[in-house]
Amino acid sequence: MIRRINGLVGAGAVMAAGLAFAPAASADPAGCLNSANLQFSDGAVMADKATSVRFVQFGADCTAGGSVTVTRPNGTVVKVPFGSYWPGTGGTATYSDGDIPVPVSDGAGIWKITALNYGTQSAPVSPAASVEVLRATKLIPDASPLYVASGQTPVLKGIAKVYAQDGAGVKLVPLGSGHTVFTTNPVKSAKTDAAGRYSITYPMQYSAIVGLRLQPSAPRPAPSNASVDVRIAGKPPENRCLQQATPRVSSIVALTDKPARVNLVLPWALCSDAALTVQKTDGTLRQKVALPTLQEHPDFLGTYGTFQVSLAVGASNWLITDVHQGAQSHKLATPVAFSVKRSSKVTASHTSAAILPGQSATIAGSATQYTASGAVVALANKVVAFRSGQTTLGYTRTNAYGRFSATVKPLGGYVDVVVNPGSTQVAYAFTTVALKLAPRPTTITGTAGPTAGGVIRPGSKMSTYGRLTVMFSSGKTGPFAGQKVLVQTRPKANPAAPYSTVASATTTSTGYYYANWNASVDADVRVVYVSPYSSIKSAYRWLRSIDVQ
Repeated sequence: MIRRINGLVGAGAVMAAGLAFAPAASADPAGCLNSANLQFSDGAVMADKATSVRFVQFGADCTAGGSVTVTRPNGTVVKVPFGSYWPGTGGTATYSDGDIPVPVSDGAGIWKITALNYGTQSAPVSPAASVEVLRATKLIPDASPLYVASGQTPVLKGIAKVYAQDGAGVKLVPLGSGHTVFTTNPVKSAKTDAAGRYSITYPMQYSAIVGLRLQPSAPRPAPSNASVDVRIAGKPPENRCLQQATPRVSSIVALTDKPARVNLVLPWALCSDAALTVQKTDGTLRQKVALPTLQEHPDFLGTYGTFQVSLAVGASNWLITDVHQGAQSHKLATPVAFSVKRSSKVTASHTSAAILPGQSATIAGSATQYTASGAVVALANKVVAFRSGQTTLGYTRTNAYGRFSATVKPLGGYVDVVVNPGSTQVAYAFTTVALKLAPRPTTITGTAGPTAGGVIRPGSKMSTYGRLTVMFSSGKTGPFAGQKVLVQTRPKANPAAPYSTVASATTTSTGYYYANWNASVDADVRVVYVSPYSSIKSAYRWLRSIDVQ
C-alpha cells in the first residue's frame, strides 16, 4: 500500500509498504556536469560554406542525455547534444564530444558554452567556455608572375578581400583599411587602404617567389597567405637548390608484383633542371633521378621527381647522396636515408559471437607477403600482436599456412592486428578489426499502487516509480538519465490484447522516474523502456495485477 506522507505525494514522499526509496545518488553520476573537464577544440575559419565547432567533455560518457547550452554570436541560445563517446585505450583520454553547427550567414564571432546539462540536471559554466569563428580572407596579387625590368625595384600590389554577407549570400568583398600585408626575408609591410588595396616596395637582387601574409586587425577575420612570382629581366632565380635545399622522400609505394615507386622532393625550392643521386647503402644501383615537376601553393612549394625500384633486388636501405642543378652538383654532408620494403597483407575478422564491454572476442585471419618474383606466399610462423590503442592485448603466431586465431579482451570497439614479418625487407602487415558489439543491457525496476493507499476503485489515482540503469560503453553500470519510461496496462479480462500506454515519465540524473495514471479496470501493469539507440537494449518489467473494486 502507498501512503501519503505529510500531505505530499511525489518522488521524495512516496514509499511502498516495506519498501523505502533507495538513498539519493550523486546528481552527476556520469561526471557530465563538471565544467573543469570541458573545452572547445580549435576554432574555425569560414568562407562561403557552413562549418562547425567541436566541444569535448573529458572523462565521461555523456551521450545518453547530455548536452551543452550554447550562446551564438547573435545572442540566441540553443542546446546541442553530445554525439559521440570515446572510451580511451592505452593511455589515450576518455571523452565525449559534439559538434555545434555554424551557419554561414551569421556564424562568425564568439560562441560560448554557458551550461552543461545531463538528464534533468544543469550546471553553469563560469566563466563561459568560448571559441571564435573567423571569416576567411584572401590576398589577390595584381600580377603573378610579375615581370620587372632590370634595374627597377619591384612593387608588389594587390587587394585583400574577406568573405562576408552581401545581400542574399556570402561572397568576397574588399577587406577595407588598416590591415597589414607583409613579406618575409626581408620583412616589408604595408597597410591596406579603404578599398583593401596594398602596395609594398620590395628590393630584390634575383628572381624569386615572394611570400605574402595578411594579418587583419581587430575585430579581425582570419589571416591568409599568398605568393608572387617576381621575375627580374636578366636575373636568374636565386639558387636555393644546391646548398640550401634538403631533399627528402615524400612517399614510397611498396614492392608488390610490380616495381616500387619512390617520390622525391626538394622542399621550399623551385629548381629547374634539378636531379638527385640515389643508391643502395652498399653503393649498388647508383642512379641520377630527375626532378621535373615544380609545384607551388600558398603554404608550400617544392620540386618533385619519381623513380622506380627493381622488383627483384630493390628491397633494401637506400640513400640520397647528391643534389644537381644543370652542370652543378653538391654532395650532401649527411646522406638522406630511406627504406624500400616488400608489401605484406593481413586480413582478420571477429569470428566469435557479439560481445558486451569487458567480454572476450576471438579474432582470426591470415597473413601473406610478396616475394622477389612478385609471387604471394604465406607469412608462416610469424608473431601477430593484438592492440587497442597503445595497449597490447596479446600475441599469437601464424601457422605454416599464415593463418592465426586468438581470444583477447578488447578495450573498445576495435582491435588492431599487426604481423611482424621477421625481415627488414618486408613491411609490417596491419589491419583494424571492427568488433561485433552486442546491444548494452538496460534494467528497469518499478512499483505500482494507489497514490493515496487503500482500495483501488474506478478512477483511483495510481503511482508508478522506479529506476532505470544501463551498462555504459566502459562496461560499468549506472543510472540512465534523460530517458522516457512508459507505464502500460492490459485488461485482465483479455490477456491476448496488447498493452496500452497510460503514462510516461523522464528519468532524472539518478535514473529515477515517477508517473501518475488513473485505474479503470482490472489490469496487468508493466513498465517499459523502448531504447531509441541501436547500441542499447530496451527493457520491460511486469509489476503487478490490480483489482478495481
